[in-house]
Amino acid sequence: MYKNELDKGKGKALTNNSDMSSTCMPNLLHKRSAGVANRTCFLDTLSQYRFQRGMTLLDDPQIVSPHAANNGAINDVDIDSNCEGRFLVVGSADCTVSLYDLSRYGSEHFMDQCSGLGNVDVDLDVDTGESRKKARRKHIARSVRQRGRGGNGNNTNTSTILGHEYSVSSVQWYPVDSGMFISLDKGGNVFVWDTNVFEVVDTFNVHGREIRCAALPKKINSKHMLTACGCANDRTIRLCDITSGSFSHELVGHGADGVNSLA
Repeated sequence: MYKNELDKGKGKALTNNSDMSSTCMPNLLHKRSAGVANRTCFLDTLSQYRFQRGMTLLDDPQIVSPHAANNGAINDVDIDSNCEGRFLVVGSADCTVSLYDLSRYGSEHFMDQCSGLGNVDVDLDVDTGESRKKARRKHIARSVRQRGRGGNGNNTNTSTILGHEYSVSSVQWYPVDSGMFISLDKGGNVFVWDTNVFEVVDTFNVHGREIRCAALPKKINSKHMLTACGCANDRTIRLCDITSGSFSHELVGHGADGVNSLA
């Protein structure tokens, strides 16, 4: 009775989205009991179903982008892996780098208290009618576009630091220390940032080549500080020592589209 269905069903998971949403678990269990789906297919489909049902957007934190008003594009984001994912760095097409604190101390509610009161109530679990502010996160620091080498020289706001002259293509936290991250732009510039003061402490240039992506050492006990920079126009990967700014290797052989990702 089920021979033809059994032959068709073996080795095929129920991957159709409409099937997953309409039949749900009863039909899936029926097909398993009838032998239409074997054990492997059943487990794969069940895992996929649970994964799809479990994906929801977090209500807290809510990131408030400074680019929403002018429709500026966000090119890259990275969450640090050293402070339990507390800090988020964002690189944007408008040449800026923004820093967010995802913890409760970076919430709009807490920041308002810090700016307006001497004694800050850090207990944010009490419902004071400002639950939305408790969830919202605005940038705690942001660079401004550098127009020409050296910038405008008139920046006095410590939360807006002179930065890139070109669109920021990639940002990366230093894997073993959240006190440092790098940002790269399409003009071939690599900036090394001190997170504590949000300032550029070193820069170097990949000789005018457009940088699309970068990767830093993943091991904590790494003996080198080489940064891999993936370039677009000449389709190469260049390894740079960020301690000296010198390039040690150039890897060639990529396709016409250039290097789009590194890991």
